[in-house]
Amino acid sequence: MDQPAQIVSKSPPLVAINIRPQPSHQKLSKIPLILVVVLVFVVVGVSAFWLGRSSGEPKIVAQPTPTAVVSKPNIFSELTLGWNDYLNDQYGFSLKYPKGWRINSEKPNVEIASVPLSQYLHGVGTPPKGAAWISVIMVDEEGIVGEERIEVGPNSVIIFHNFYKSGLKRIYKIRGGYWEDDPNENIYKGVFNQILSTFQFLE
Repeated sequence: MDQPAQIVSKSPPLVAINIRPQPSHQKLSKIPLILVVVLVFVVVGVSAFWLGRSSGEPKIVAQPTPTAVVSKPNIFSELTLGWNDYLNDQYGFSLKYPKGWRINSEKPNVEIASVPLSQYLHGVGTPPKGAAWISVIMVDEEGIVGEERIEVGPNSVIIFHNFYKSGLKRIYKIRGGYWEDDPNENIYKGVFNQILSTFQFLE
């Protein structure tokens, strides 16, 4: 008798598959977050430490250094150093005038000039051309201040610069003069201002 055929089922061969566990993305993302948190705590702690130290120490506030105020000297006081002093007790005033100038009159008016009285022009009563002079005249009221031109002959003009000083119930007209077209005109103007700056009333 024939034996019945045996049916043998063949299973496919087993293949070993290595399955590697994949790193968790959640775990990797947590690491930078932890580092950031730790860094923040460190920064906050250090800042709090230094703030605590600085608040406990006395604060030194820089005070501005006071600047010494130096008064500027009067320019005229420097230019008049070494000048002659003139004091008139009768009229109650004093002033300074340049060295080399002369007191040519004291009554009724005070006149100081750059030349002696012997060089005055006859008939005019003024210093010659090239000279300068200043007069102090007591008046009742103040007049016009400034330049005044007076003709004393053909092509002969005297320039006067009029100033006024009032005080102690007295008024003085101070008049500086020189001849027109004098090359030293600007120098004489400066001298007049310097003399005027030294004028003082006597109490």
